[in-house]
Amino acid sequence: SEKIVQSFKEKYDYITLEIDEAPWGDFTTKIATQIAGGTAPDVWFQENAAIIGYGSRGVAEDLMPYINRDLNVGEFAEALFAARKGDKVWGIPHGANPIALAYNKTLFEEAGVPFPTDDWTFDDMIDAAIKLTKRSSDEGPAEVYGMITSTNITQGWFPWIKSTGGKALDETLTKAQFTDPKTIEGITKWAAMSQKLKVSPTPAEIKEYGNAIQMFGNGKAAMYFIQYAEAQSIINVNFPDFDYDVVMIPKASDGNRYVPNVINCWVIYSKSKQEEKDAAWEWIKHFLSAESQDIVAESGGS
Repeated sequence: SEKIVQSFKEKYDYITLEIDEAPWGDFTTKIATQIAGGTAPDVWFQENAAIIGYGSRGVAEDLMPYINRDLNVGEFAEALFAARKGDKVWGIPHGANPIALAYNKTLFEEAGVPFPTDDWTFDDMIDAAIKLTKRSSDEGPAEVYGMITSTNITQGWFPWIKSTGGKALDETLTKAQFTDPKTIEGITKWAAMSQKLKVSPTPAEIKEYGNAIQMFGNGKAAMYFIQYAEAQSIINVNFPDFDYDVVMIPKASDGNRYVPNVINCWVIYSKSKQEEKDAAWEWIKHFLSAESQDIVAESGGS
């Protein structure tokens, strides 16, 4: 955000700030090359999983001492420690991007199906998807699908395996758990939405239409697990008259609610000089300020 950059320059005029930008895909390749060559920036922004990996490789600075010294942890959500491993913290969140269940109010009203509530279970959602699906024949695409089930992690299979008590990794985060019966149950329910129940478009149908947001925004599906950033930057911009709302993700079979939350983080390069690390931390603190976070929130990015 140019606003955040400008306000930082005004408040910290003794710090020289150089901005290096690139498209996300190009940047991840570029940063890997810079790390290998020992020429990485003093501070940069990347996916949380990559940053935790940087910690184990000695690339990222441990930010716990900085946090303990300068931040009132009680002012922040638990996501502040998204990049924590043991007693070390390898990154500070840029923001949080959770998902929710979005629904087309018009389609629900036309089908006579009550709107979703925060008390819904996944089975409630599946039952509603069946009632909301409109098709003239058993073959081919439906006129309206009850729900769009994504194929990615965050909005796709992950919330479904959590709904049945499954998990992707064990407690040590080192062993896959995709042969666990509960995980298989969740994957099976997720796949059945398009393959067996046919209340969700197949990946090929979604691609043919354009993408999931276009299908949802154009009234071709009644429900969709939507990321926060999509609601502001895509739905509200491209479909300003679309009558939709959101509720929390349905509860899992154990009565708890599991909400996938994408959190990307700022990381400080461990091999920078201490003076540069201190300047980088000032940037992160500025980004965490109420002033900057208001700008981030207004942008709808996270």
